[in-house]
Amino acid sequence: MGEAKLPIGEYRKLTGCWTSEEQIALFFENSTGQLQRLSVDAKGWKILNQAAARREEASPFVAMACSFQTVTLFYCHEDKHLHRLTIDLKNDTCNDNIQQGTRFRAIPADIMVVQADNDDIWTYILKGDDEPPGMYEIGPHGERAVIGETFERNPVPSTLFSGKTKMIRIQGGQRN
Repeated sequence: MGEAKLPIGEYRKLTGCWTSEEQIALFFENSTGQLQRLSVDAKGWKILNQAAARREEASPFVAMACSFQTVTLFYCHEDKHLHRLTIDLKNDTCNDNIQQGTRFRAIPADIMVVQADNDDIWTYILKGDDEPPGMYEIGPHGERAVIGETFERNPVPSTLFSGKTKMIRIQGGQRN
């Protein structure tokens, strides 16, 4: 195996997942701001094609294995929706779809995606700048619920932080 230089982007984001017992799919932001694919297995690693994603600059992204041959990359698209880019690793083909109920005016601070036993996808989005700032749960059919709201408070003087700290106030509730 040789050596290669990986062109890591300014925001240095990275995600990955197991695709089989012997392979890992990694995605990172390259120096052009695009999402680059990397495959890692027992034989070594290989740089693959860029992911076909029109991603909003500096936005979060996360990968999830849907089967041993399929990986889904969730990312913030330029259209302000969260998208699901499903990649068939065997055929090296992609399918890009909007994740229902995920349009926001500003880029999320972070995202997390969970797959239930029945294959439903639940999305959790942490917002900091709009509508109102907070933590949102997006159900498998686009239903949106506010889990908590963010607010600012002055930190305890003995801490190392200065200025205001973002906090999340979790709201008790249940799904409809």
